[in-house]
Amino acid sequence: MMQQKIQAGELHGEMRIERTISVLAKVLGEEKAKSLSEECLREAGLLDATTPQEFLRYGQSLTRRGGFIEVVGRSVMARALIAGARLEA
Repeated sequence: MMQQKIQAGELHGEMRIERTISVLAKVLGEEKAKSLSEECLREAGLLDATTPQEFLRYGQSLTRRGGFIEVVGRSVMARALIAGARLEA
């Protein structure tokens, strides 16, 4: 069986705030998802998330909410780490 090698940053093109908002909106509704996303960006000290490291910070902010939102945040964090983000000590 052939395995494809994932290059660091290859998944970066798939990492977009809109994707996360879409997932959150399925449970929370569009307005609440957008509001929550903006709040988490602000909490992470960001205006937007465009790099894997920024997505990691955004995901960490989401995880602090617990429950379903935490699960989404951990998914964001996993994608960011695969794309090259590094956990800070």
